[in-house]
Amino acid sequence: MGTALKSFTWGDPSPFGRYRKPLIVIILSTIFVLAFLPGLISSYDPMAQDIQNRLMPPRLGTWFGTDHFGRDVFSRVVFGFRTSILIAVSSVVIATVLGVTIGSFFPYVGGWVDLLIQRFMDILLAFPFLLLAVIVMAAFGSSIPTVVTAITIGLIPQVARLTRSTTTSTWSLPHVMAARAMGATQVRILVKHILPMSLRPVIAFSSGFLGTAIVAEASLSFLGLGVPHNIPSWGTILQDGSKFLEVAPWLVIFPSLVLTGTIVVFSLLEQSVRWGTGSSRTW
Repeated sequence: MGTALKSFTWGDPSPFGRYRKPLIVIILSTIFVLAFLPGLISSYDPMAQDIQNRLMPPRLGTWFGTDHFGRDVFSRVVFGFRTSILIAVSSVVIATVLGVTIGSFFPYVGGWVDLLIQRFMDILLAFPFLLLAVIVMAAFGSSIPTVVTAITIGLIPQVARLTRSTTTSTWSLPHVMAARAMGATQVRILVKHILPMSLRPVIAFSSGFLGTAIVAEASLSFLGLGVPHNIPSWGTILQDGSKFLEVAPWLVIFPSLVLTGTIVVFSLLEQSVRWGTGSSRTW
């Protein structure tokens, strides 16, 4: 791990290089506030209903208007971010840990066990990501743990395939061969030399899965297969707003803009992390 952390630098010679570190700090700070302290952004209860003020257009105090139950859309979007980031971070972290374990340990074991795991990963990769998530949700029902599980299952094969590729190529590096010649055990080589080198591209590409996970959660919730309706979610907000698109287009426009902007922000974060780990040389 030490090698991977030491290689993380901010020396981007491009015109945007000097802004990368402040950009990441601002992004992470904003994510923290929206995810853990949404009450600082909005003082309205996202589930409070006010039928007399239903379908009100955007105005001072209700920045995104109100929905068909009179609920403040801005508050629902802000609190929905907490749901999305919780699911995204949980699924990406779990998928990364399991994918790295599968992609590094089973090639070390080898034999028919490794071959069986490879074929199973190929089967999972054969399914489109969202379709696989829909199958899992349809089988186990709507809940936050199920959404995390569905997204995790779709991400594990991609992380495992990348880890296996980098791990296999690392075994032939000079310092690894020197460690083997000095009598180091394969487990020690794997933990001390192989994994630190393999984690750099894995960390870089796993950061890009955050945006994918957010889109997947929103898609599942929009289809009615995601989180329960009593929990604010961007997908459920868009689903409810789509029914009133002609009379209240703000119910879809503003949440869609926030969702799109969030994906762009995570894309910029991914590019910065890729540069820092040496996995990319382009903005």
